[in-house]
Amino acid sequence: MIDKSTAELLGRAALQERVITELAERLDAAHQRIERQESRIRVLEERVASLTRPRELLTEKEAAATLRVHTQSLKRWRDERPARIPFILFEGGDIRYRVEEIERYLKSRERGIQPAKANKL
Repeated sequence: MIDKSTAELLGRAALQERVITELAERLDAAHQRIERQESRIRVLEERVASLTRPRELLTEKEAAATLRVHTQSLKRWRDERPARIPFILFEGGDIRYRVEEIERYLKSRERGIQPAKANKL
Protein backbone atom coordinates (compact mmCIF):
# COMPACT_ATOMS: atom_id res chain seq x y z
CA MET A 1 0.00 0.00 0.00
CA ILE A 2 1.05 3.56 -0.73
CA ASP A 3 0.72 6.06 2.04
CA LYS A 4 -1.02 9.40 1.58
CA SER A 5 2.15 11.55 1.22
CA THR A 6 3.60 9.19 -1.42
CA ALA A 7 0.32 9.28 -3.33
CA GLU A 8 0.36 13.07 -3.20
CA LEU A 9 3.95 13.15 -4.49
CA LEU A 10 3.05 10.76 -7.30
CA GLY A 11 0.07 12.93 -8.20
CA ARG A 12 2.25 16.04 -8.25
CA ALA A 13 4.85 14.26 -10.36
CA ALA A 14 2.19 13.19 -12.88
CA LEU A 15 0.82 16.74 -13.01
CA GLN A 16 4.31 18.18 -13.49
CA GLU A 17 4.96 15.64 -16.24
CA ARG A 18 1.81 16.79 -18.06
CA VAL A 19 2.82 20.44 -17.65
CA ILE A 20 6.33 19.70 -18.93
CA THR A 21 4.92 17.84 -21.94
CA GLU A 22 2.56 20.70 -22.75
CA LEU A 23 5.38 23.25 -22.39
CA ALA A 24 7.64 21.16 -24.64
CA GLU A 25 4.90 21.06 -27.29
CA ARG A 26 4.45 24.82 -27.05
CA LEU A 27 8.20 25.31 -27.33
CA ASP A 28 8.36 23.12 -30.45
CA ALA A 29 5.50 25.10 -32.02
CA ALA A 30 7.26 28.37 -31.16
CA HIS A 31 10.51 27.11 -32.72
CA GLN A 32 8.65 26.20 -35.90
CA ARG A 33 7.06 29.66 -36.05
CA ILE A 34 10.48 31.25 -35.53
CA GLU A 35 12.01 29.12 -38.32
CA ARG A 36 9.22 30.16 -40.70
CA GLN A 37 9.69 33.82 -39.80
CA GLU A 38 13.48 33.57 -40.21
CA SER A 39 12.95 31.96 -43.60
CA ARG A 40 10.62 34.78 -44.65
CA ILE A 41 13.12 37.34 -43.39
CA ARG A 42 15.90 35.76 -45.48
CA VAL A 43 13.71 35.88 -48.60
CA LEU A 44 12.82 39.52 -47.96
CA GLU A 45 16.47 40.42 -47.29
CA GLU A 46 17.45 38.81 -50.61
CA ARG A 47 14.74 40.81 -52.38
CA VAL A 48 15.86 44.06 -50.78
CA ALA A 49 19.48 43.29 -51.66
CA SER A 50 18.56 42.60 -55.27
CA LEU A 51 16.57 45.83 -55.47
CA THR A 52 19.29 47.97 -53.91
CA ARG A 53 22.21 46.38 -55.76
CA PRO A 54 23.55 48.56 -58.55
CA ARG A 55 22.29 47.33 -61.90
CA GLU A 56 25.37 46.22 -63.74
CA LEU A 57 25.41 45.75 -67.50
CA LEU A 58 27.64 43.16 -69.17
CA THR A 59 28.98 43.30 -72.69
CA GLU A 60 28.25 40.37 -74.97
CA LYS A 61 31.74 38.95 -74.34
CA GLU A 62 31.40 39.36 -70.56
CA ALA A 63 27.99 37.67 -70.59
CA ALA A 64 29.35 34.81 -72.72
CA ALA A 65 32.30 34.40 -70.35
CA THR A 66 29.99 34.42 -67.33
CA LEU A 67 27.80 31.74 -68.90
CA ARG A 68 30.80 29.90 -70.36
CA VAL A 69 29.24 29.85 -73.82
CA HIS A 70 30.35 31.24 -77.18
CA THR A 71 29.11 34.65 -78.24
CA GLN A 72 27.43 32.92 -81.20
CA SER A 73 25.25 31.03 -78.71
CA LEU A 74 24.11 34.35 -77.27
CA LYS A 75 23.35 35.59 -80.79
CA ARG A 76 21.21 32.51 -81.50
CA TRP A 77 19.42 32.97 -78.18
CA ARG A 78 18.74 36.63 -79.01
CA ASP A 79 17.17 35.56 -82.31
CA GLU A 80 14.67 33.33 -80.47
CA ARG A 81 11.27 34.89 -79.80
CA PRO A 82 11.12 35.71 -77.02
CA ALA A 83 14.86 35.97 -76.46
CA ARG A 84 16.15 33.34 -74.06
CA ILE A 85 17.90 36.04 -72.02
CA PRO A 86 16.59 39.62 -72.23
CA PHE A 87 19.15 42.04 -73.62
CA ILE A 88 19.56 45.73 -74.38
CA LEU A 89 20.32 46.88 -77.92
CA PHE A 90 21.92 50.33 -78.12
CA GLU A 91 22.16 52.53 -81.19
CA GLY A 92 25.13 51.36 -83.18
CA GLY A 93 24.35 47.71 -82.40
CA ASP A 94 26.02 47.41 -79.00
CA ILE A 95 24.48 44.62 -76.91
CA ARG A 96 24.31 44.58 -73.11
CA TYR A 97 22.92 42.09 -70.63
CA ARG A 98 21.78 42.85 -67.11
CA VAL A 99 23.57 40.76 -64.48
CA GLU A 100 20.26 39.90 -62.80
CA GLU A 101 18.89 38.54 -66.09
CA ILE A 102 21.93 36.28 -66.45
CA GLU A 103 21.42 35.12 -62.85
CA ARG A 104 17.71 34.56 -63.47
CA TYR A 105 18.50 32.47 -66.56
CA LEU A 106 21.03 30.36 -64.64
CA LYS A 107 18.56 29.83 -61.82
CA SER A 108 15.91 28.69 -64.31
CA ARG A 109 18.35 26.08 -65.63
CA GLU A 110 19.13 24.55 -62.21
CA ARG A 111 18.20 20.91 -61.87
CA GLY A 112 18.19 18.49 -58.97
CA ILE A 113 17.71 21.18 -56.35
CA GLN A 114 14.74 21.02 -53.99
CA PRO A 115 12.81 24.30 -54.07
CA ALA A 116 13.18 26.03 -50.72
CA LYS A 117 10.09 26.41 -48.60
CA ALA A 118 11.35 29.94 -48.01
CA ASN A 119 10.20 30.91 -51.48
CA LYS A 120 6.59 30.31 -50.47
CA LEU A 121 5.46 33.36 -48.57
